[in-house]
Amino acid sequence: MATPRAPRSTRGNPNGILVKQWLYRDQLKPVAELDGAGSLVARFVYGSKPHVRTTSYAAAPRTA
Repeated sequence: MATPRAPRSTRGNPNGILVKQWLYRDQLKPVAELDGAGSLVARFVYGSKPHVRTTSYAAAPRTA
């Protein structure tokens, strides 16, 4: 289960607009990448090896 807290890492641009953020399961395992609006961009899955991603899933792009 992902930790419901502020993302540990964020990426913005020079104008201070949030572009990306990551949701972590613990101190070393990111489980999701979110865009600036908080929408899911990618999900990361871990297996038997600690701190090594087994696979990742990219979210389908949204069309307006």
